[in-house]
Amino acid sequence: MKKTRFHEFLKLVGPYDFNGGLILASVFFLMLAGMRSYVYDYDAITSRLIFFAKSVLIVFIILLPVPIIYFAFKYLWRRFRIQRTLYVYLCEVCIFVLMNVLCTSATSRWLIPLMHIPDFLRVRSTFFLIFIRILFSLLFIGFTHHSHRKLQENLAEVSNLNALLSREYHSIIEADENVRGQAVQFLHDRVQGQLMMASLKLREIGSDTSESTQVDINSVASHLEKLRSTDIRLVSRLLSPNIDAEGLHGVIQSLCEQFSLNTNFEISFDEKAILLDQTINLGVYRLIEQAVINSITHGPASHVKINVETRSSHQIMVQVADNGPGSESAQMGTGTIIMDAWLSKLRGYKEISSEPGTGYTVKFLIPLEATMSTHDQ
Repeated sequence: MKKTRFHEFLKLVGPYDFNGGLILASVFFLMLAGMRSYVYDYDAITSRLIFFAKSVLIVFIILLPVPIIYFAFKYLWRRFRIQRTLYVYLCEVCIFVLMNVLCTSATSRWLIPLMHIPDFLRVRSTFFLIFIRILFSLLFIGFTHHSHRKLQENLAEVSNLNALLSREYHSIIEADENVRGQAVQFLHDRVQGQLMMASLKLREIGSDTSESTQVDINSVASHLEKLRSTDIRLVSRLLSPNIDAEGLHGVIQSLCEQFSLNTNFEISFDEKAILLDQTINLGVYRLIEQAVINSITHGPASHVKINVETRSSHQIMVQVADNGPGSESAQMGTGTIIMDAWLSKLRGYKEISSEPGTGYTVKFLIPLEATMSTHDQ
């Protein structure tokens, strides 16, 4: 427990990436406050102004080495990549204070008498002044920068969590696409092959039966052939759409055709979207797919409007609106994780609006700069 408290105390002491301008301004006004009582020793306004001007000039001279040392240290840390430990930080503060006290002592001894003004610096003991100013500097920097450092640590933690969440989202997308690809491969290699063999076997068996039985067997074989050549291919296209061959508009139309029995679709498509990056095209398709499934299964909606358009040269807008019952809480149903994962990958965001009796409207806004970021990843 004592060791933990001691570490907490050391962490409060430093190190800090302190604001040099704040420290310089604070010392400047503290030194000016020391000469305030001397101003009233002069009766004439002119004399007071002259004393004040000379005092400000002296304070500037005393503080002149501070910014020079400050920027010199910052250059050294960057140039030689020195780790800013507590001991390095303490040495840095001590050097600052030492230079300031030496300048103050020299000014009090030689410059103030030359200007014929009272010694408002009042340097009595140099070593005591060094000790007091080091202690004051550490306390002042600690109290003024501790909250800022805590905020920076919290922001860094949030940034790390966002990066972790982004990686998790990318893993979800990769796993989802891999599963879809494996399912398509299985349907193509195994299921289609087995159905074709079963159809051929049935026709072979039917050739040795009566005419009526043969008709029934051929009907079943034809049904299996249709299932193999049409339905399974259709499922494969839905699982893994061939956007390169059909284009984004084509695969969206194919998607809507599968649900068109009970739902009417209206598609508004910006032809500029044809030129989108392959990753963005797939992401847009997955977002629309999940939104359409939500509209049909959780609506249920009889009319769905899909709008894809490019907003200037920097953003694409995808909107899916339905005429379902809606809700007071604008929350999506299933597939939200897939949506969020793709939006994270494409660096976009979604807006959901809904009111009872007006259906759901989900809008996805995707920056076209995501093209380069997805290539980098």
